[in-house]
Amino acid sequence: MTKTIWKVPHDSPGTQHKIGLPKGSLYLSTITQSVDLKTEHLVSWFLVDADVELEIRQFTIVGTGWPLQDDPGDYLATVMQRKDLLIWHLFEVTRKVEATNGANYANVSAY
Repeated sequence: MTKTIWKVPHDSPGTQHKIGLPKGSLYLSTITQSVDLKTEHLVSWFLVDADVELEIRQFTIVGTGWPLQDDPGDYLATVMQRKDLLIWHLFEVTRKVEATNGANYANVSAY
């Protein structure tokens, strides 16, 4: 079992999105990362064991003052963007095993 850290970009705030991660992956942190001089994206890092089966985990990002569902999920982080003008809150909505080794790890990088 060799562990590594993966960087995962998130979709736009206000949407629920799914990310494929090895089962048992541990959430580490979330920040905004600049893509160019005008664009920043929210990215998270996870400690993973790529040798285990894939599970699809669902996340949502909401802004301060936005309406929430009765149960938005497990709170993970608050992140500031655009010189602290935008404040986002990351929640994990669900975990569900949907695939096995060799599945597509879309939008994931190992750095």
